[in-house]
Amino acid sequence: MKYEVIIYWSYDDGAYVAEVPELPGCAAEAVRTPRRCRMCKS
Repeated sequence: MKYEVIIYWSYDDGAYVAEVPELPGCAAEAVRTPRRCRMCKS
């Protein structure tokens, strides 16, 4: 199953945030984009 992933920079956290709207509460954050993307795939 594929989900939409929204990625944005959070100035409050000083990191990128990836959220999955279809899965409430599902989010990951990281300073570097590749790490965050791997976290979303797992």
